[in-house]
Amino acid sequence: MKSIALTCTAQSSLDVSNFSARVRRACVTLGLGLHQTEELACVVDALGTNAVVHGYGGTITVVLERCAWRVSTLDVGPGFTCRELERAEGGLALAA
Repeated sequence: MKSIALTCTAQSSLDVSNFSARVRRACVTLGLGLHQTEELACVVDALGTNAVVHGYGGTITVVLERCAWRVSTLDVGPGFTCRELERAEGGLALAA
């Protein structure tokens, strides 16, 4: 099965935007539908933006196949502990 692997070092929103455009073109090359293409571009944009804004830049990797895709990101931010998450106002630890 044909696959396409793309990687980007994202340091700015422009890097993320350009990479999303590359991902869209790769989706067209593989014959993916419009819905799948836009869904993946949205995921890439969100992950890339988070890496730039909260992680001070990072690397985004996308592996595309005709029937599946995988997206990963690795940022260079300082990280945080579970305890910091618990204390974050409105953060993930906010109980319902």
